[in-house]
Amino acid sequence: MSKDVFRYVERRPSDLGKSNLEKKFPDKYLPPPLPSALSRAITAAIHNKPEELEAYKRTIMQQIVNRGGGFVVTPERERVLDTVGISKEEVELINQRALEIMRKINPSNLDLTEVSRDFEQLLGSLNLPLPADKGIAVFGLGCGDAPEATACLNHFGERLESFAGYDKNPIAIQKAYEYNPPDPRLKFRIRDLADDMPFAYTPNLVIIRNPNVFLYEESGQNTPNTEWQKVFEKLKQTYPHIPVLLTTLTRKEAELVTGYLGIPATEIKENGFATHLKGNFGKYGVFDLPAAVDRYVLVDQKYNTF
Repeated sequence: MSKDVFRYVERRPSDLGKSNLEKKFPDKYLPPPLPSALSRAITAAIHNKPEELEAYKRTIMQQIVNRGGGFVVTPERERVLDTVGISKEEVELINQRALEIMRKINPSNLDLTEVSRDFEQLLGSLNLPLPADKGIAVFGLGCGDAPEATACLNHFGERLESFAGYDKNPIAIQKAYEYNPPDPRLKFRIRDLADDMPFAYTPNLVIIRNPNVFLYEESGQNTPNTEWQKVFEKLKQTYPHIPVLLTTLTRKEAELVTGYLGIPATEIKENGFATHLKGNFGKYGVFDLPAAVDRYVLVDQKYNTF
């Protein structure tokens, strides 16, 4: 009987026990083959080229981090982990560190240059309903440090007529001026949007990035932030015909906003240019976290008049 009969792509889950063939022919059972990329890395290491195997090991560690503390070592995974030299104890340490970091993540610690570059790529990937025959005026609501201002400047170029960023936090406005270039088209103002929405002119596009539409409590319960609810209500009243580009950290946040704007949740898209937050895992190095700013994108263009 051919050995191939006993070669399974995937071993059955341990709670189901061994397969009938494995029970009947325990001496002939072969474990599932290693992933081809790992096999190539092992071959390279044998020929004194360990870099590929180290890179594969880092890829596995990134996969552990991606689960945000929920990586489970199955029999199939254990074989790969053993091969690259990652113990169950190390997996548990990485899981615990991922949970610890995720509880304390702060998007404001990101490199603004990286955020601006990624947001510029997002702008280039969208078919926004903007005028082609005149300058483009953009509002950034709750702009914070406003890396999107530089992104608009680079993406629209001479077409950008103005970018006006508004935030109620004076420190954020100060940082916006410090980070962005001293271009006269970029303006940043202190304003409580929940109480004061009307402006002197009408924009062609409104950008809202990662609004804290939920109040996250230590108990684990998340309640809607009524201030942002007021902002979206005023936005619909004041500029009912202006397209809105919105991004969020989580899908749950995006779903809440669709209710405020009155558009279907099917319009939510995952952003391929999101900026991942990073975490330091000590001797294992720095890895991307399973959290990113601008991760989900929502474009409300149903009122487009262009």
